[in-house]
Amino acid sequence: MNDISKRLRELREAKRLSQLDVERGSGVDRNRISRLENGYAVPSLATLQKLSTSLGVTLFQLFYEGKGQPKPPRFPVSVRAEEAPEDDSYTQELRRLIHDMSEANRKLLLNVGQAMAKRGGKSG
Repeated sequence: MNDISKRLRELREAKRLSQLDVERGSGVDRNRISRLENGYAVPSLATLQKLSTSLGVTLFQLFYEGKGQPKPPRFPVSVRAEEAPEDDSYTQELRRLIHDMSEANRKLLLNVGQAMAKRGGKSG
């Protein structure tokens, strides 16, 4: 079971919801929810959005267990990946975080990044 799988189950159980309750609230099939919670599937960004709404949490709360809202990262202004210096602290921290992730969470991060890239500069 990966981190997102555990987190989905923890949030659902903390709210005393069944997988059927989440299915009804999200439109995500109960069998799919079971596969996600048991680590047999990796959710898409769209699925995570539906599940977070059904669980009554914001999307970031699926990934963040702290209290309150996390401080937003300070990204360099308009620096593309190919323009960032190799020793830049942002790049080093990103590499460290990705290295520490499970393989399933790396795939999830890639899916989220691809979805965000497709949206481009659009917000909301």
